[in-house]
Amino acid sequence: MGRMEEIIMERARRNNRRMKALQNVIDNQKKELDAAIAEKEKECLKHAAIDTGNLEVLTFHHWFCETVGFVRKTKEHRD
Repeated sequence: MGRMEEIIMERARRNNRRMKALQNVIDNQKKELDAAIAEKEKECLKHAAIDTGNLEVLTFHHWFCETVGFVRKTKEHRD
C-alpha cells in the first residue's frame, strides 16, 4: 500500500469515528425527545381522566392535547 492510500484510509477511519460520534449524539437527543413526549402524553391522559364523566370536557381536552402536539394518536385518544 502506498503512502497516499495510507493517508486516505486514515482519513476515512477518522471520518467514520466522527460520524459514529455524531450518530450517538443524535440518537441520545431522539431518546430524550421521545421521553419528554411520553411524559406529556401521560400528563395529558392524567388530566383527561380527572373528568371522564363530562364528555364535552374530555373531547376538548383530547383536541387541545393533539393540537399542541402533546399526544400522538394513541389508542386511548382514538376512543
